[in-house]
Amino acid sequence: IKNHIWDIRKDFSEGNFTKPFFIHAQEVPGTNVMSQKKDLIEYNILEMKTGSSLVLTTNDTELVDAINQFMEFQEGQHQGHYV
Repeated sequence: IKNHIWDIRKDFSEGNFTKPFFIHAQEVPGTNVMSQKKDLIEYNILEMKTGSSLVLTTNDTELVDAINQFMEFQEGQHQGHYV
């Protein structure tokens, strides 16, 4: 998980959201806006004893909405996978 989060950070910061698309076999809500405005998102990794979290930060209200759509979709798809 800790290594995987670095790959996700790299892909997302480059506007590459192909992994969520392939994993879920559909366009993931919010990723179009996140890709278009990739330079307005700051990606930080929060290291924890039991894993890592990717923290997305922006001041752009459209991006906040897109990130929330993305996270809600992920939560619905991966119920029980997060601690």
